[in-house]
Amino acid sequence: KRVWYGMCLLYLSSFLPTSCKSSGAAGSSCEKLCGADLKTCSCHPACEPHQTCCTDYRQFCVDTEPHSGTMFGGTDFVVSSTTFDPDSKLLCRFSGEVQTKGYVDRDGTGHCISPLLYETGWIPFEVSTDDGVTYSMQGTWVSVFPGWVDPGLKVTLVNLTQWQYYGTPNVAGALRMMWNTFHMRADQVNVELWGYRETGEPYSDSWLPEWNFIPQSAEKTLSTWHLGSVRVCPSSNPDDTWNVNALWSDLHALAWHLEGAFRQDSAAWALERCLDWDRLERRLGSFLNETIDCPCTLAQALADTARFHRDYGCDIMTGSVCTYHPGCVHCIRAIQASLKYGAGQQCCYDSAGDLVLTGDSVGGSTPDRGHVWGSPPYRRPPRVPGLSHWLYDVISFYYCCLWSDSCHYYFTHRPSSDCRSYKVPMAGVVFGNLHFITFNGTEYTLNGEGEFYLVCSDKGLTVQGRTEPVKLENGTLKKATRLAALAMKENTSDVIEVRFSSQQTHLEVLRNQQVLSFLQRGWVDLKGERLWVIANGSSLFTYNSESLWNAARHPALGSALSTLEDPEDPLYPEVSELCVGEGSRLCSHDALAAQSIEMGRASQASFQAHMALVKDLEPVLSCGWLPPPSNGQKEGRKYLLRATVRFSCNKGYVLSGSSDRTCENTGRWSGDATHCVSGMHSVSCSLFAVLM
Repeated sequence: KRVWYGMCLLYLSSFLPTSCKSSGAAGSSCEKLCGADLKTCSCHPACEPHQTCCTDYRQFCVDTEPHSGTMFGGTDFVVSSTTFDPDSKLLCRFSGEVQTKGYVDRDGTGHCISPLLYETGWIPFEVSTDDGVTYSMQGTWVSVFPGWVDPGLKVTLVNLTQWQYYGTPNVAGALRMMWNTFHMRADQVNVELWGYRETGEPYSDSWLPEWNFIPQSAEKTLSTWHLGSVRVCPSSNPDDTWNVNALWSDLHALAWHLEGAFRQDSAAWALERCLDWDRLERRLGSFLNETIDCPCTLAQALADTARFHRDYGCDIMTGSVCTYHPGCVHCIRAIQASLKYGAGQQCCYDSAGDLVLTGDSVGGSTPDRGHVWGSPPYRRPPRVPGLSHWLYDVISFYYCCLWSDSCHYYFTHRPSSDCRSYKVPMAGVVFGNLHFITFNGTEYTLNGEGEFYLVCSDKGLTVQGRTEPVKLENGTLKKATRLAALAMKENTSDVIEVRFSSQQTHLEVLRNQQVLSFLQRGWVDLKGERLWVIANGSSLFTYNSESLWNAARHPALGSALSTLEDPEDPLYPEVSELCVGEGSRLCSHDALAAQSIEMGRASQASFQAHMALVKDLEPVLSCGWLPPPSNGQKEGRKYLLRATVRFSCNKGYVLSGSSDRTCENTGRWSGDATHCVSGMHSVSCSLFAVLM
């Protein structure tokens, strides 16, 4: 007999959300009130499963198809769930300020065109049917980071390297682009170049983004645009018309568009631009003290998913195509930008799992003045998603490193961060028949049905869990429970909920009680000071069925579990054979309690995965980067505990100090600082010592 002792969790006292109130829709209207709960009915998206919506809910609270598109604008989307009079004059307004012209097609379906937005995430929009006199319809549009747009919805620059190196030695020839005509149904199109720059005094109110049409490449003044994108749009629109149906290419370096001086001597031209950038960086001041330190190892980098996300430009999961980081197999980026400067951090690792530093390799990790994904409140430099990063951190890399051999200027301002100050996160897990492993490693098992607090933080973070009985395939309920949903919120952020679908076949993610679609993109930006958000108080969960509400209202909580390993149990022989090794007791407990071999196997796998994660997140000690001596070399690029770095000097120089230095458990390098002195200097010093 094995007895499992658990800890009693605080039961969450819930209240029935107002969207579950009985409907009395007469006299109530959703016009300009979408998302609100009225006295007699609801205008909140969660009203539909309960049939509590106001009668005109779908008339004024509209959906879109598709629901997202590039931040650059130009996406033609349908205003669904309502029809329009053919004579309606549609105007669409985004964030209460940016207007675009819409239209009604032959079927009475309304369309809007998304505008250029210097921000990503959920953007509120309104629709007017009377040419802007009143805006009675409301909805939400998702502005997507340009790099995450479906490739089929972009203009593809064939052989992007040729486009971005055009005019450098041995790079010329015809340039080709392609696009899917299904998404651009026009007999004739304009192919336009749009450029980006930022004007005004940095870090002041006058610092503004500028996105403009570039009509021709002959004039020198127009060749000052070094960064941009190709736009394809119907030729029925005049050149440079903003916010019309269009397809865009990826943002790229405009080597193919630069002035003749670049063609004549690209390295000299690029060096001049690199020196201009160097002077600008010295004037802007350093942001490096604000950036988070990198994880010390690749294992830590892959495990620390709370603070870092894989860099799509160098991703071990997709083949490690690391164009800008030769010698690396994987890079990660800090999810959050720094508070004051909105700066980012990038950390790259080699095949041995070691952090690669720019002091050792041109492919090393580099921080960013502009976070690659931008940072709230967006809209202004250097927080404009993608664009600010390209302007301050990428095009400058072309100037200094790719178009000229002047990387030392770039790495002076973008040196790698080592990991001496890196603090590993703590990991906790809930799995199986309610087994808990807390952040400090405490393990217990609990049999509880209902809703409970899992995490409460004095910073305003709340994580809640909903548990439910385990149901067999034949519908029988067992005396075992599982975690069925998680909800989280921080202060005034969005409420995010993850739960099983009603068919129990997959997971659903909800934002503020609305199910999210990940068909068009795999990343979601959330409202909040950082990225994930939550608040304290009562239940954060969505109740779109009576059974969910009843489960929350009628908890059953047991502080101890006992499972008899009965040899007469038909599953006992199979369980005994399956449940061996690490996590075997959890495996057998769950398999017998739920009468499910699959649940036992899953519990053991979850336990082993968690223990592997904990191992990957074990702290390691770093002594920090050691430079090679002037007029000498070093052997070794590992800087963690017990690593040894060896030094040697060039011909004509003599080594002074330690030839070998080892990282000790004090966090310091053994021996003395290493120098290479000229042979003549060494001889003269020796003679002086003898004479004395």
